[in-house]
Amino acid sequence: MNSMPTLVKQHRVNILKNSGALGTRGEPTGATTTVASSIPCSIETLNGRELEIAKQVMANVQYRVKLHPSTSWNLDTKHWLVWSEKSKTLDIGHIADTETQNSTELTLLCGEQA
Repeated sequence: MNSMPTLVKQHRVNILKNSGALGTRGEPTGATTTVASSIPCSIETLNGRELEIAKQVMANVQYRVKLHPSTSWNLDTKHWLVWSEKSKTLDIGHIADTETQNSTELTLLCGEQA
């Protein structure tokens, strides 16, 4: 049997987004919506050469998050992740999808919110 390795899901995140309403200065206003809760994922801290390459895409990148998406999320860079176990909020700066034999895996480049 020829199977692809499965994603090691060591962490869980919530995916959130703003309602999409903008204030008079273009700032997001309105309610925050939880798109998905307790999503299993892997989270890796980037360093060395990987970090330098990732910084070409997102200046404040720190993490690579891998997860199996749902089509209902319509995930984009306006969403963010809440990594509760580390009390961190991660902005999504880049999204790449990879087709494997059994499913699609999303790789997110993320930076910590200040």
